[in-house]
Amino acid sequence: MTLSTAGLIGAAVGLAASSLFYFVVTFLLKRQPVETTGSAEERERGAAVIQMILLADIPLMTAVGYYVGQLL
Repeated sequence: MTLSTAGLIGAAVGLAASSLFYFVVTFLLKRQPVETTGSAEERERGAAVIQMILLADIPLMTAVGYYVGQLL
């Protein structure tokens, strides 16, 4: 099995984009103002769920980037 150079470039772009999105959203979640409608535990649980979804997105976007890179 040989690896495609264009596919590897696409994978790097997918990895960089999804990682950047993860770090930006994580930073914004930590800076969000305290709301009086929900408890701190509920906010932390919601933030943890969002972070887990975004972490799962990183390898998926890398694979999609590799595939799209091969197509182009």
